[in-house]
Amino acid sequence: METHRRKGNGAAMTQNEKREQIQALIDEKINPVLESHMGGMEMRDYQDGVLTVRFTGACGGCYAAEDTLENVVKEVFRREMPEIREVLLDNSVDEDMMAFARSLMRGGGR
Repeated sequence: METHRRKGNGAAMTQNEKREQIQALIDEKINPVLESHMGGMEMRDYQDGVLTVRFTGACGGCYAAEDTLENVVKEVFRREMPEIREVLLDNSVDEDMMAFARSLMRGGGR
């Protein structure tokens, strides 16, 4: 996939176009690598050159998540979208997981 920081007419990319480009990179270059480890990654937020992502599946609780962030995720964005200055990892717990944990604590299951 060839990426451009500017549209063909010379106009700067809009925030939505940048989000679309980020999502395309996640779908085409990052998730195929993570899927081989039974995981994935999703974009949580993008503003002013700062991208926040979250690992999913087996990658969500992986001990090597920080290494993957540095050696896979950040490398793709450095190469393809250098305007992204920082990539942050959202380690918050998914609300579905919290609901499941609460139901287990009450003695039930799903």
